[in-house]
Amino acid sequence: MTKPIAETEASKWDTPNCIKQEVDMNIRPIHNQQDYEFALEELASLMDAEFNTPEGDMLDILATLVDTYEKQHFPIYKLLQTKKLLHNT
Repeated sequence: MTKPIAETEASKWDTPNCIKQEVDMNIRPIHNQQDYEFALEELASLMDAEFNTPEGDMLDILATLVDTYEKQHFPIYKLLQTKKLLHNT
Protein backbone atom coordinates (compact mmCIF):
# COMPACT_ATOMS: atom_id res chain seq x y z
CA MET A 1 0.00 0.00 0.00
CA THR A 2 1.39 3.41 -0.97
CA LYS A 3 1.55 6.34 1.39
CA PRO A 4 -0.61 9.38 0.74
CA ILE A 5 1.20 12.14 -1.16
CA ALA A 6 1.15 14.46 1.86
CA GLU A 7 3.09 11.94 3.94
CA THR A 8 5.52 11.23 1.11
CA GLU A 9 6.20 14.93 0.52
CA ALA A 10 6.53 15.62 4.24
CA SER A 11 9.12 12.88 4.62
CA LYS A 12 11.45 14.74 2.22
CA TRP A 13 11.85 17.43 4.87
CA ASP A 14 13.02 14.88 7.42
CA THR A 15 16.25 14.15 5.60
CA PRO A 16 19.37 15.66 7.17
CA ASN A 17 20.37 17.49 3.97
CA CYS A 18 17.24 19.65 3.93
CA ILE A 19 16.62 22.66 6.10
CA LYS A 20 13.02 23.28 7.00
CA GLN A 21 12.10 26.94 6.65
CA GLU A 22 8.66 28.37 7.00
CA VAL A 23 8.07 31.23 4.61
CA ASP A 24 4.83 33.04 3.95
CA MET A 25 4.88 33.23 0.17
CA ASN A 26 1.66 34.87 -0.86
CA ILE A 27 2.43 34.71 -4.58
CA ARG A 28 -0.33 34.49 -7.11
CA PRO A 29 -0.63 35.04 -10.87
CA ILE A 30 -0.95 38.59 -12.16
CA HIS A 31 -4.31 38.79 -13.94
CA ASN A 32 -5.05 42.52 -14.03
CA GLN A 33 -3.76 46.02 -13.26
CA GLN A 34 -4.60 45.71 -9.57
CA ASP A 35 -2.63 42.45 -9.27
CA TYR A 36 0.23 44.07 -11.20
CA GLU A 37 0.38 47.09 -8.88
CA PHE A 38 0.29 44.84 -5.82
CA ALA A 39 3.13 42.75 -7.26
CA LEU A 40 5.19 45.90 -7.90
CA GLU A 41 4.73 47.00 -4.28
CA GLU A 42 5.80 43.57 -3.02
CA LEU A 43 8.74 43.59 -5.41
CA ALA A 44 9.88 46.99 -4.14
CA SER A 45 9.73 45.79 -0.55
CA LEU A 46 11.99 42.83 -1.41
CA MET A 47 14.67 44.68 -3.39
CA ASP A 48 17.23 44.34 -0.58
CA ALA A 49 16.66 40.60 -0.16
CA GLU A 50 19.77 38.46 -0.16
CA PHE A 51 20.39 35.74 -2.74
CA ASN A 52 19.51 32.16 -1.71
CA THR A 53 17.18 33.22 1.09
CA PRO A 54 13.42 32.71 1.19
CA GLU A 55 12.96 36.44 0.58
CA GLY A 56 15.44 36.31 -2.30
CA ASP A 57 13.52 33.42 -3.84
CA MET A 58 10.29 35.35 -3.50
CA LEU A 59 11.93 38.36 -5.18
CA ASP A 60 13.06 36.16 -8.06
CA ILE A 61 9.61 34.62 -8.53
CA LEU A 62 7.80 37.97 -8.35
CA ALA A 63 10.26 39.58 -10.77
CA THR A 64 9.62 36.77 -13.25
CA LEU A 65 5.85 37.17 -12.92
CA VAL A 66 6.06 40.95 -13.36
CA ASP A 67 8.36 40.62 -16.36
CA THR A 68 6.00 38.15 -18.03
CA TYR A 69 2.97 40.36 -17.37
CA GLU A 70 4.75 43.43 -18.75
CA LYS A 71 5.84 41.62 -21.89
CA GLN A 72 2.25 40.52 -22.52
CA HIS A 73 0.49 43.78 -21.68
CA PHE A 74 2.85 46.63 -22.55
CA PRO A 75 3.73 46.83 -26.26
CA ILE A 76 6.90 48.84 -25.54
CA TYR A 77 8.72 45.54 -25.09
CA LYS A 78 7.98 44.55 -28.68
CA LEU A 79 9.07 47.98 -29.92
CA LEU A 80 12.32 47.80 -27.95
CA GLN A 81 13.07 44.33 -29.31
CA THR A 82 12.44 45.57 -32.87
CA LYS A 83 14.72 48.58 -32.35
CA LYS A 84 17.40 46.35 -30.87
CA LEU A 85 17.25 44.04 -33.86
CA LEU A 86 17.43 46.97 -36.30
CA HIS A 87 20.45 48.52 -34.59
CA ASN A 88 22.33 45.24 -34.30
CA THR A 89 22.20 44.49 -38.01
